[in-house]
Amino acid sequence: LGPIGSIGQLLTPMRSVALDPSIYPAGMLAFVSTRIPTQIASNANAEESSKQFNALVLNHDSGAAIRGHSRVDLFTGRGSEAAAVAGRLNQAGRLWMLIPRVRF
Repeated sequence: LGPIGSIGQLLTPMRSVALDPSIYPAGMLAFVSTRIPTQIASNANAEESSKQFNALVLNHDSGAAIRGHSRVDLFTGRGSEAAAVAGRLNQAGRLWMLIPRVRF
């Protein structure tokens, strides 16, 4: 089993995010668009390559460092490869919360 998020559900790699619980409802569906690193640069002057990442995600977690409306933490998974991506993931992006339409 993997890590459990703050709402008691298993976190899913590249689909679970942590958001500020004082702003965003737990378990909420969202769409994220950003760039994610694909490989480590071979030297300090080399540019790191990245790829576009667009995905539906679920707000499964929260964290002490995740405060404010402009902070999102994407769970990249377990293992050294996921840790390498997570450690370099500090990109601007967009997040759309998908709110169900209620009709009366």
